[in-house]
Amino acid sequence: MEMTVVILAVLILFGAKSLPATLRTLGRWSEQLRQISKEIQREINDAGEPFQQARLEWEESTREHTVERTSIRPDPDQPQSPLEPTQEDKHEV
Repeated sequence: MEMTVVILAVLILFGAKSLPATLRTLGRWSEQLRQISKEIQREINDAGEPFQQARLEWEESTREHTVERTSIRPDPDQPQSPLEPTQEDKHEV
């Protein structure tokens, strides 16, 4: 039903004689728009490539540091964060 309404509207607006030429023009515009869209997407991907490489390097270095950190056991006498009291602070209270 909706498609019939669209077809009738197009026929009324452009007429039966000019419809093929109008559809050809719309087809060309559609193809040009598709090509422009692909080109823009390719440029975006190419521009983002150095950032992607930097992100991968950062993740790799972070992973290496995380492994080193987890292998070190914390000293039980040292506070785990600056906000935690030390053993001496606990005895004073």
